[in-house]
Amino acid sequence: MGRRVDRTARMQALQDSWRDGAFHCFYTGVQLIDDRSRWRDHRYDSFEHRTPGDESSVVVISDLINRMKTDLSEPEFKRLVAELARRFEPGKFDQTAFPEGKVP
Repeated sequence: MGRRVDRTARMQALQDSWRDGAFHCFYTGVQLIDDRSRWRDHRYDSFEHRTPGDESSVVVISDLINRMKTDLSEPEFKRLVAELARRFEPGKFDQTAFPEGKVP
């Protein structure tokens, strides 16, 4: 059985992401495209739940970011991305950034 869709929340998410004649990703601010034929371009729009399973928390984001965040809450996602960025700087990646039970 599929998840119930809150059409009002999704319409609000679309309105919130619209500026300068295009939709923009909630997390990155990049302009999104609406051309699924460009399957290798992950800038096309996608709905995402800032809190997993909470339809009222839906926002518009790029497909790539949505794939990265899939099972994470917004705070978990932000922490994980910050730690990932640190990994590419001198120092050590903090593995505790991975939420409990979300990594094999």
